[in-house]
Amino acid sequence: MLADFGQLVTFTPGTAYPYRSDKTVEITGIFDNGFYAVAGDEADANTRQPTLLCRTADTLGAARNSMVEIGSDVYKVVSPEPDGTGMTLLVLEGPK
Repeated sequence: MLADFGQLVTFTPGTAYPYRSDKTVEITGIFDNGFYAVAGDEADANTRQPTLLCRTADTLGAARNSMVEIGSDVYKVVSPEPDGTGMTLLVLEGPK
C-alpha cells in the first residue's frame, strides 16, 4: 500500500515542532486531508483533518508536537494513533 500510494515526507520525532533536530528522517506515508461535516445544535460546520498513515517502526518517538514536512508544508502532530498492526496514523494540525 505504501509503495503504491505513499510519498516521501520528513519526520521529526519528539516535541520538536517547529524545529528540526538531529533525529529528523525521511519516511514514506500516505497523506490525506479529508473533508468532514460537523453537525451542531445551532449551526453546521465544515472542516478538514490532515493525517499521515505510516509504518509504526518509522515513527518511533512520535508524540504530540512532533513535526511532519510534506513538500513545503509543515504540520504539527496532534496525536499518534498506532493501530496494532504495524501502522500508525499521525493526526496532524496545519500546515504552518
